[in-house]
Amino acid sequence: MENNQEIFEQKAKAFFADKKNAGINVVHFTSDGNMFRLFHYAESWARGLKDQSITPINRNSKVQEIIDKIISDISDEESSTDSGGKSASEDDERASLINRYIELFDTKPKSAHNIGLDKLRAQIAEKEAELEKDGDPDADGEKHIVTEEDLQNNPDLVEQGVKVGDEITLPEA
Repeated sequence: MENNQEIFEQKAKAFFADKKNAGINVVHFTSDGNMFRLFHYAESWARGLKDQSITPINRNSKVQEIIDKIISDISDEESSTDSGGKSASEDDERASLINRYIELFDTKPKSAHNIGLDKLRAQIAEKEAELEKDGDPDADGEKHIVTEEDLQNNPDLVEQGVKVGDEITLPEA
């Protein structure tokens, strides 16, 4: 479990370091290593796993302290790398792109380990453009962590599978 925790923290560091994810303060990992922004997605995914545990990683945990170091390490690495052959950064980019794909499509890409990076980028860009065109439902409104009182006063949230501790976006008034 300790090894998984370290892996989860590394993935969370990379996720939180991305400027696009500045508004997200917690991610949830299932035992198989998949990362989800919302708890109910992680919970749903975990139902099909033997180990149904979910590990939350908060931005304000020790992960945040390490983000600056990673950013500086990445800058140092980029300035000192040569252009020959497949690098570890390509593998990191593939992992990052696959995680983004999962966020957008709620599923892993087919043949995730064999898919070309250009094809993966194109699919992600197409989906992001589609979402931008349609308007991101999470973009408007205030983020809110669900409480027991919220669930008692809003039975529709319970029907949608929302649980105490989930982050939701409240519509603007």
